[in-house]
Amino acid sequence: MDNMLQIDLHRIEQDLLGKKYIPQHSYYGIHTVRALENFQISGLTVGQQKHFIRALAQVKKAAAQTNCHFGKALD
Repeated sequence: MDNMLQIDLHRIEQDLLGKKYIPQHSYYGIHTVRALENFQISGLTVGQQKHFIRALAQVKKAAAQTNCHFGKALD
């Protein structure tokens, strides 16, 4: 009897690789599930990556300075 009262908490999505169960109320789909399965995820947010943010800002600054030097700066 308990099986009859069970609420389905997943939906089934399909792509070229097959079917996957996706949590019913999630905003993501099968491609996100496959990415999580196939790529190592650190579990850290971007805000926790202070060195990465600083390095990215330095690269962007260098690109802007170079563009300005060659007259390619955006108005």
